[in-house]
Amino acid sequence: DIPDDPEGEIKDCFVIVTPEKNYILHSDSRRKKIDWMQSIAIGVSQCLRYRHSYRPHSWSNLDDLQQWLDIREVSYTFITHSDYSGAKYSGKWSLGMPHFKGKLKWPSGDHYDGEFLHGHFHGSGTRLWLEHQHQRSYTGSWQNGIM
Repeated sequence: DIPDDPEGEIKDCFVIVTPEKNYILHSDSRRKKIDWMQSIAIGVSQCLRYRHSYRPHSWSNLDDLQQWLDIREVSYTFITHSDYSGAKYSGKWSLGMPHFKGKLKWPSGDHYDGEFLHGHFHGSGTRLWLEHQHQRSYTGSWQNGIM
């Protein structure tokens, strides 16, 4: 958590959001915050093997950098998530969670193919699962993870 700041002096914090844990970093100036975010974005892009050319001055403001960081295509296996533990996800990702269109597949064979909103089944989608040795399915509209 960000420490209590009754006088409003803590500035230039940013959060690194991962699917199962968030990290809060604090820098002592806005420029250093941008430098940190840019370095992290470059590191992530190198890990993901993007072939774009990134120049330090290309992200002179947080809006440009944030737009690049917001939405991407990923594959991820959840480890400790309360609902998705063990599931493999592939699809669109935003702010550390499934967002827009994607697929989840659990080791049991259960799966979901459809739309997500902030990490929840939301919109149209199909969910298949095994219940009492019988295959069950639902295709239709979802609202915040609920059929």
